[in-house]
Amino acid sequence: MKPNQGLKEQLRREDPIELPMDDMFFDKLHDKIMADVAQTEIKPSLSRWAKPLVYLERKAHYYKPSNNVLTLQIVKAGVVGVSLTLGLGLATMSLKLFSLSSQNQIASNRQIIIEQALENPQDWVEMAASVQNDSDFYADVVNERLSSSQGTDLQL
Repeated sequence: MKPNQGLKEQLRREDPIELPMDDMFFDKLHDKIMADVAQTEIKPSLSRWAKPLVYLERKAHYYKPSNNVLTLQIVKAGVVGVSLTLGLGLATMSLKLFSLSSQNQIASNRQIIIEQALENPQDWVEMAASVQNDSDFYADVVNERLSSSQGTDLQL
């Protein structure tokens, strides 16, 4: 005999369940259900002011995570804190280095300009004087006054 043979025979014996299909059976079933419904007592619902008191009862149990969950939460918070600190620190350092490098670049550019101006002062005077725009009215007035007083045409 196979091990599942007894189970199959038992299921075959239990399979054929025939319910009576006459109206008398369904009327009795309906009467039983309605009698149980009539006997049940409907409790009044809590008022909307009493509902918060149910949640504030002293019987309430507070959720306390296990040590493994608590440890995992602490580790996650630590990782997030360290990564945020590193990110903000690196951003601050990069801004500081950028400002220092730009200040060094400005200082070196000034030094180069001063050295070139000392080597060739005539070129720098001409370049500084050529910055004047044609539409600069006051520079033209000053130029006219200088030329009339000294008798030469000087450009600012």
